[in-house]
Amino acid sequence: MGVARKVAKNTILYFIFRMIARVLNLLTMIIIARILLPDLFGQYSLALIFIAFFLFLNDFGVQTVVTRKLSVDEKNAKELLGNTLSLKIILSVFSIIACIIFANLLGYTGNQLFLIYVFALTLFTGGVSSVFTIIFQTRLKMGYPTLAEAIQAAVALGLVIILSLQGLEPDKLLIPFVLIMVASNALALILNWLFSLREIKIIPKINFPMWKNLLLTGLPFAFSAFFVAFYTRIDIIMLSKMSTEASIGLYTAAFRLTEPFFLIPAALLISLFPLMSRYYKQNKRALITTHDRGFKYLSILFVPFAVGITILAARILFIIYQQDYATPETTFALAILAWAALVNFLNFLSINLMNSIRKEVTALKVITGGIIVNVALNFLLIPIMGFGGAAITTLASELLLFVLFYYIIHKSLYTLNLKIFIKPAIASVVMALFLLFFIEINLWILIPLGAVVYFISFYLLKGFSAEDFEIMGKIVRMKS
Repeated sequence: MGVARKVAKNTILYFIFRMIARVLNLLTMIIIARILLPDLFGQYSLALIFIAFFLFLNDFGVQTVVTRKLSVDEKNAKELLGNTLSLKIILSVFSIIACIIFANLLGYTGNQLFLIYVFALTLFTGGVSSVFTIIFQTRLKMGYPTLAEAIQAAVALGLVIILSLQGLEPDKLLIPFVLIMVASNALALILNWLFSLREIKIIPKINFPMWKNLLLTGLPFAFSAFFVAFYTRIDIIMLSKMSTEASIGLYTAAFRLTEPFFLIPAALLISLFPLMSRYYKQNKRALITTHDRGFKYLSILFVPFAVGITILAARILFIIYQQDYATPETTFALAILAWAALVNFLNFLSINLMNSIRKEVTALKVITGGIIVNVALNFLLIPIMGFGGAAITTLASELLLFVLFYYIIHKSLYTLNLKIFIKPAIASVVMALFLLFFIEINLWILIPLGAVVYFISFYLLKGFSAEDFEIMGKIVRMKS
């Protein structure tokens, strides 16, 4: 099978299973949010998000480094993966200890502190599980780990539904919900290990010079991952100190609705990152084409996404979460976060391009600038606007990163063609007029109709090139 077909197949399988997992996870989150209501859901969300700040410690950039190495040459795969497994076990334990220490230093107490302790166990299961997915990424076989993710999500949803039907009070369900999430993560670890045996048997090994090399090489990626988590979710930590648990619950409910759509850029990048790393050495023109096309496709998909969410935010919140979450503040936050998601997806692509061309340190500096702006604006806006101010800060930070990445890529590689936004924007305006005119139609009918109007408009504007149709044709033929 040719490289193009492998990438297409890998992306399709990744997308299908990831879509299933994301939908199931979204349903699980909606059920939990509805049952716990904003106050308790705020506690649940804070614990889950707090853990995200320590994901960089249980990986330390090692997965990216190993993936890059194996994408170029697999001859030492067993030795490299064996040492990666041993190293990640140690890093995962260390990340749990660090998480517990900082939770206490930040003054969390009682039930909130206990929830963080329990959720911290996922730092181990997730860290070790990621080792078994590396070989699938380098061999363009991401269907296996994403299948494990879908099974994990299905089991978690089933257990949450069963527990919800027991008629318990919300405060009696909070800790069991957290335990279900931890158990489902352990299941994913077992499944990924079993699937990996089809490709390679990974046995823990100890090679201290190799560990040192992996850690030093991964250091920029580790800092980058930490800073990304910091500037995207520091708002929740700041809300926990400057606002109420209910505010955290409402804000989390809004941004969780945008998260399932991250699978689209992730599906592209999980397949393209190994190729981009190869192209950097072998074919820079192919590298530029890969990035430029990814940028175009994300724009085509997510400009209308942001426009549609802005118009329909209030109705979406009411239908999904019911009245407790459909407040004017949450509606405003969701609309702003939809635009932040669009810019974030494009930045995500640029970060991976910079990693591929060995400019991860530069990317780290850019993200550091975003953090400074993010923290400063949050301090300024949260006391005035609550979590609506946090949403505005998120968008402003993403826009700053976009401008900086654009400048660096222009200086380092090529100039991004910003004109690609024009046709998606025009087609989105047509869609917006349609949505506003038929705003009273059932939402589940209105959204698909709006999408049809958008793509017809985009097609009439000749937004799709001959190369786009050729790629779509190859994908369709491959699927058949």
